[in-house]
This record gives sequence, C-alpha cells and structure tokens, in this order.
Amino acid sequence: MNQRWITASVAGAALATGGALLGRSTRRALGPRNEQAAVPYGHGHRIEKFATIAREPGDVYAAWRDLASLSLVMPNVKRVEDDGAHSRWTVAGPGKTSITWDAEILVDRPGERISWRADEAPVKHAGTVRFEPAPGGRGTEVTVEIEYVPPAGPIGALAGKIAQAPPQRLVEIDLRRFKSVLEAGDIAVNGTDVTE
Repeated sequence: MNQRWITASVAGAALATGGALLGRSTRRALGPRNEQAAVPYGHGHRIEKFATIAREPGDVYAAWRDLASLSLVMPNVKRVEDDGAHSRWTVAGPGKTSITWDAEILVDRPGERISWRADEAPVKHAGTVRFEPAPGGRGTEVTVEIEYVPPAGPIGALAGKIAQAPPQRLVEIDLRRFKSVLEAGDIAVNGTDVTE
C-alpha cells in the first residue's frame, strides 16, 4: 500500500474520530504522556486546527458525535460503525482498496469534549476535539488536536510533507466542509471551494 495515501486518509478520518474545523496548524513534539498511549511521548506529529462555527456548542458536539454521518462531509470516510465507546472506521485507500481500524472513545462530555485513540490503526493516532462558547455569543469555538505516528518514521513524515494532500491539508478541508454543512446546510461550491 502507498504509505503516503494511508497517512493522508487516516489523518483526515482521524479528525473525524474526534472532530474537525479550520484555522492554524502546528507540528511539534508531543508533551508528556503515558508511555502506553497510542502515540508515546516524543514519538509523534501534531495537527492542531480551530474554527468558529455559528451554532451552539451542544449542536456542534451532537453533529460531530454522530460519527456515522461524518462520511457526508469527509469524502475519504466510507463508513463508521459506532457502539458508543468504540468505533470501526473504513476509509478509502489507494486504488479501490479500503483501510479499516478501530478507535476507542476515552472522554465523551456532551457539548464540551471528545477524546479518542486508535492504537492498532495503520497510522497510530489519538486526539481531542473541544467545543467552547465563542466570545461575544458568536457560536462555538472548535479546537481539534490530532497526534499521529507517520508510517516509516522520519521517512514517512517527509513523504507526508511532499504528498499531494498532506494530513494537515485534509484536516483543514474536512473542517471547512463540516463548518459549511452546520452553518449553511450544504457544502459551499464557489471561488474558495472546500472540495478542491
């Protein structure tokens, strides 16, 4: 399998496992963590995105938590099966293949936060999505943090940087789609088309 494709597909869907929206992106070493975590301390890369959505935190959380519907705004996601504490993700792989993995929801606070990890995924990852009231009653500030270990270590990280759709970009696009659906009821198609 093409490792670049897997990394991009999994990172895009990983944001869905716990969340998505647009803003800034940073890459840095992870902070102190349990060595048994999906992404051990100092071994991963980080994607952080944020956006403000003109809806109440409870509404944004509910839309995000409905994991099965995320395939409507995230084209790489083919299917999500969710039993509340665990979910099974199937995303598009290279060619006509599919990639499947299980994720575990670690924290689920309605209207506030969702955290997850996927220890056995092709790209190990973990993340958190926070839903906080935006200043001035402008809706909800959504912050998405995803930590992942690229396949093939530093070589995989380099491949991700030069990929046509690096993980950070896929997360950004999926977040824009999510925002568009929540605010306008559809995915915008215009000069700043989020579908690319």
